[in-house]
Amino acid sequence: MTARATARTPADTTASTATVRAKVAPAAASDGAATKTPRVERPKHAGDTTQAQPSKAAPPQNPTHEKPVANESGAIAAAPARDIDVPLHQLVLDDANVRKVRSAGGVEELAALIDAQGLLHRLAVVALADGRFGVIAGGRRLLALRKLANDGRWSAARPVECRLYDSAQAVEISLAENSGREAMHPADEAEAFLARVEAGQSVAQIAVRFGVAPLTVERRLKLARLSPRFLAMYREGSIESDILHALALTDNHKAQEAVWDGLPTYRRDAWTIRRLLTEGAATAESHLARFVGVETYEARGGKVRRDLFADDDAGRSGIYLEAPGLLRQLAMEKLQAAAEEVRAEGWAWVEGLIDADRLALRAYGQQAPSERAPSDAEAAMLAALETERERLSAAYDQNEAKALQFEDDGDGIDAYEAEEVRLSGLLSDLDDRIDAARAALRVWTSEQMGRCGAMLRIDSDGTLVVHRGLLRREPAHDGACGAGTEDGEGLVSRAGRGSESDEAAEAGKRRAVFSEKLMRDLTAHRTAALQAALTQDVDAALATLVHRMVETVFDLYDRGNDIVRVTVRPTGDLALAEHASDYIHTPAASAAGARRERLGRAPAP
Repeated sequence: MTARATARTPADTTASTATVRAKVAPAAASDGAATKTPRVERPKHAGDTTQAQPSKAAPPQNPTHEKPVANESGAIAAAPARDIDVPLHQLVLDDANVRKVRSAGGVEELAALIDAQGLLHRLAVVALADGRFGVIAGGRRLLALRKLANDGRWSAARPVECRLYDSAQAVEISLAENSGREAMHPADEAEAFLARVEAGQSVAQIAVRFGVAPLTVERRLKLARLSPRFLAMYREGSIESDILHALALTDNHKAQEAVWDGLPTYRRDAWTIRRLLTEGAATAESHLARFVGVETYEARGGKVRRDLFADDDAGRSGIYLEAPGLLRQLAMEKLQAAAEEVRAEGWAWVEGLIDADRLALRAYGQQAPSERAPSDAEAAMLAALETERERLSAAYDQNEAKALQFEDDGDGIDAYEAEEVRLSGLLSDLDDRIDAARAALRVWTSEQMGRCGAMLRIDSDGTLVVHRGLLRREPAHDGACGAGTEDGEGLVSRAGRGSESDEAAEAGKRRAVFSEKLMRDLTAHRTAALQAALTQDVDAALATLVHRMVETVFDLYDRGNDIVRVTVRPTGDLALAEHASDYIHTPAASAAGARRERLGRAPAP
């Protein structure tokens, strides 16, 4: 702490030669005898050109017990405040300090600032009867100093600059110091951090000296590098911070302004700006990026753009891979390597698809694997797992039965629910173990592998999925089994079949099993039954509607569907009765009619 020099006039040189700051003595000894005030020396720092001069006389034992002075109105004025230096171990937090809530993170930051810059603001204190001093303003600074002392970066005997007030002013002074504060604007802080970087300090050094995380410094630097136009708007309050975060995805000022100016006012939102600035890039959350790995992509020279303002514990959000072509190349290389391992198992054919989902399996038939007999050890393990599952299932049922007696007992319900969660978890884990044990018994015969193949695909979460035992429905050049009539083993073959025209002619000669009238009758009854079922099951109706939306949005089946096009085609009683025999007396008609009546009596929303 650097001693502060005081300018003097020539007349001052013959006046008091008291020290720059009065030194305060501890309380008098218990026997009442006067004690000499110990001198508290301020540590001398390099560069100090002033020295505290020795005091000719010790200060009074209790600085606040001075003779009261009446002001002009006749009221008794408080003793004047004075600057003092107090050792850290003599400072305590006073009850008159009005600030009661102090965040731990804020104290950490303040300790780093004091360690780097020194104590920039004095503590406001009052003298206590036991010789210590109560801090009425500056409690966070006191906690920060204590933390530095605990960390060995500040001596407990080192003096702390304070301002001594009369105890009658304690609450007012504390309230005054904690009022009227205004935090620095983020734009000002950002430019200040950028000035430190331009002066030669690293991000890590700035983070340590100002007690913030390195990510906070990097985020401020990103803001500081925005176009001055947007920083001015930020200071004026005419642009939101989340929009600035989106614009900061690029350091190119012209690109930032082009995106902003090219959008109508109602579309200048963070999501749209972020989408335009990352158009054409793949995200780290995509299935290909998860499969390949961002590290592998970067090792092969792929460029990555990171959104420093993204908040994601998994570490994938806000990462954009700017070379999607390279990403697909790496994914195919990894997929082909895995396909070679599967091909070595002996399958007739193996395919690897980058963008396929489970719907791709519809183009194939499925051959079930054979199941070998378990060994004695495997059989004993499966029996033990099944026995344990029965025990857990019984315990789960008993716990569920006990819940009835806890309807009015909150503590009992909590215990029941906790036990239910525990047993559910155990049962789930046990089912996984049983499934894995049974899967180990399923094997593919060499005959099956010689006729069928395997398909590898990348799942939505980036995991590699292998589907084995697939049957191609079309003729295969490699001799793998294809589609056609079933043979004795349930496999498909086109061997010995005629042309498609011959098949069509043959189909025309075959007589239909059911008449057209009977098909209309059965179809109408089925439609009525489905309608009645959906009116009684809201969840099923909602799932059906969502399923249709998903089909339409993702174009799973029909081509040319508009996005989210839901078509409602009512099929009423008259239409159904026209084709469904004796429809009016069926349970479905009764259920649907009762439902319509209840809805008709319901009050309007």
